[in-house]
Amino acid sequence: MVDDEGHVLDAEYDVEVEPGGRLLSLVLDSSSGTSANRAARNVQYRPALRLLLARLAERRAVLEEGLVDSRVTRALEEKERRLFDAPIQLEASTDAEELRLRLCSAQSSIGQAAGAVKGGNSTKRIRLRLTVPGYGLADSARLAADLSCPTGSRSSFSDVLPGQLHFGVQQAPASEVEARAARPRSGAGYQADPLVRREVEQYAVRCAVACYPDHTVTDVGAIESYDLRASKGNEELHIEVKGSIGTVDNVELTVAEVAHARTTRTDLVVVDQINYERQADGSIHTYGGRLRRWTDWQPADQALQPTRYRYTLPE
Repeated sequence: MVDDEGHVLDAEYDVEVEPGGRLLSLVLDSSSGTSANRAARNVQYRPALRLLLARLAERRAVLEEGLVDSRVTRALEEKERRLFDAPIQLEASTDAEELRLRLCSAQSSIGQAAGAVKGGNSTKRIRLRLTVPGYGLADSARLAADLSCPTGSRSSFSDVLPGQLHFGVQQAPASEVEARAARPRSGAGYQADPLVRREVEQYAVRCAVACYPDHTVTDVGAIESYDLRASKGNEELHIEVKGSIGTVDNVELTVAEVAHARTTRTDLVVVDQINYERQADGSIHTYGGRLRRWTDWQPADQALQPTRYRYTLPE
């Protein structure tokens, strides 16, 4: 999910239809802090819920039913898990933050042990059953994609003019590689750890795919000079993707990437400021970041700066 400023939120949700259900269900996963054997997850649950409610309000959705849907509470009857008693009609004027506070407050006592003194968790996994004008039961994936980006942008996020696009490789600061303590404005940099590098690249690709909810997107980075092929009917466009843990003002391009973008309809998607955490099992968890997209992108000569040369030795 991307906010109105183009930042990718660390919060996972989905829209589904329950078996035999008659309504769409928006499911927002729970948030939890860091523990001895687990990294924090869904840490931006609250702003994500506010944003989802605001985007549903823009679509004049009706919250028909709301339930806490955590593993612990599923054994309870639905009437014991309810977040509100009557349907809530959302309007453009709905105060999304006030409603978010109401839903979080309502869930805090659900599933608590008898006799508990303190308030419980207010960021549990929840299920909001919906009716949304223009979306039927077959449109769950489309609604999930549409809610992921600002209304009216059709997942364009931030379509801005290109900055400088450099050839060659620039070395990233060690602090950026290991601790992400500082985010200097720089090139995409070189990530020394191959596992981190791969996970950052794959995360950027996943974010880019979300920009094209109406297209069939294929990852062709292993065989082509660009990363993604997006098709919709007879329309086809190619997508170049760059990802970085730093704050990026310029990216590395190959000669082939430049030549391809100048001859074929190509978009450029850059995801920078990506966060990562190394898990106890050695795997890498990536999240957050900032996404920008340049549509119908053609790298201009004045924006390209050679940083590396191939030199032919004299005879």
